[in-house]
Amino acid sequence: MRYTATNPDRIADKARECRFFLVQMAEHEQRMDIDKFLYCLSAFLSAFRSTIYRSFGVAQTRKGNAAARKFRDDLYVNADIQFLKDTTDLEVHGDGAKVWQQYRVSLTGPTPGRWGRSGGRWGEPKNEGRFSSRYSSKAGMTQVVREPAGWRFDGHPKNLVELCHDALEAVEAAVRTIL
Repeated sequence: MRYTATNPDRIADKARECRFFLVQMAEHEQRMDIDKFLYCLSAFLSAFRSTIYRSFGVAQTRKGNAAARKFRDDLYVNADIQFLKDTTDLEVHGDGAKVWQQYRVSLTGPTPGRWGRSGGRWGEPKNEGRFSSRYSSKAGMTQVVREPAGWRFDGHPKNLVELCHDALEAVEAAVRTIL
C-alpha cells in the first residue's frame, strides 16, 4: 500500500510534536536525566522525519512531482536539515545515533599559591612539614563541581538541542514557502 500526505495541517501537527519533545529535551538536559533525554530525542527524531516526509507528500500533491523534487533538494541544501534527516534514518533503520554528553568542570575551595605562604627560608607554612601538600587547607578541601554543558551528536559540532531547534525552524520556513 502506498500512502500520500495531502493535508498541510498535518505537517503543522507534527511540527508541534517536534516542539513538544524539544522542550522536554531541554528540561531533561538541565536535570541531567539521561534516559528521559534520550527517549525525548528519539521521539523528536521520529516526529522530525514525519514532518519532512509529510511536507514532501503535500508538495507533490499540491504542486506536482517536479516541484516536490525541487523542494526536497532545496531543503537538503541546509546542512543541519540534511544531518538530522540522515540521523533520523540511522535512528529508524540502524543502530541509532551516537550522542555525547558534555560537562563543565570547575574547582571550588582554597586557592593554592605561593603568596599565601609564610614561614621559613623555603616558604613552608608554619607548623607544617616541608613535604605537606600545598593544595590542602584547614578551611576545606578542593571540590570538583560537574555541571551539564549540553549534548552533541557524534560528528556534529553544534549543541544537540540547538541543532534540532534550528533545523526545525528551517523546515517550517521552507514549508511556508512551498505551500
